[in-house]
Amino acid sequence: MALFGIDATTLALILSIILSALFTAILVIFVVLQRRSSQELATTAGKIVSAVEQLQTTNLIVSQNLTSLSDSTKTFYAAVQALTQATHSLATIEVEPRLEYAMRKKDLTLGGIEFELVNKGKGMAHSVKVTPVSSKGTKLGLSFLNIQKSDINVGEARSYLLTLVKPGDLISLNVEFKDDFGKPIAPQTFLVDASSEK
Repeated sequence: MALFGIDATTLALILSIILSALFTAILVIFVVLQRRSSQELATTAGKIVSAVEQLQTTNLIVSQNLTSLSDSTKTFYAAVQALTQATHSLATIEVEPRLEYAMRKKDLTLGGIEFELVNKGKGMAHSVKVTPVSSKGTKLGLSFLNIQKSDINVGEARSYLLTLVKPGDLISLNVEFKDDFGKPIAPQTFLVDASSEK
């Protein structure tokens, strides 16, 4: 059978060539589009890699700045602590009491010694506790004279009476007290003259 005077074999061959040409054109267009997409993809990938590198650099800078800030904060905190301690030490020195012993009367025939503790420091001596210790093991008596008060103001003297003293005994007075902050001060020890001489 012939169409337009062309036999079937020739027509089939022409159709085959046309289809091949169309297929080739489609393939070429697909390859071109694919290549363009690949280039765009490569460009996009390059931009992403660049952005990631920039982000890493930024993170490194931020991390270094945070480390510097952390170090500065630690230094500042240490300085504040040192200043606080120094201020507290200075404040403690400014209010630190200091007691001195002064014997007033001694009558060993009656076994008694009267003495005073005088606060010559810069702050009140709180909760003053006096413990007499005898080298002979004698149990000594101790009582307040006049005001029975355990605090001693600056420049003030507190009078005590030590009883049951044996002549020639080596007696020490261990004195404990606190400052205005309630902090215990290093205990003071005073030696009492218990010789029979007046």
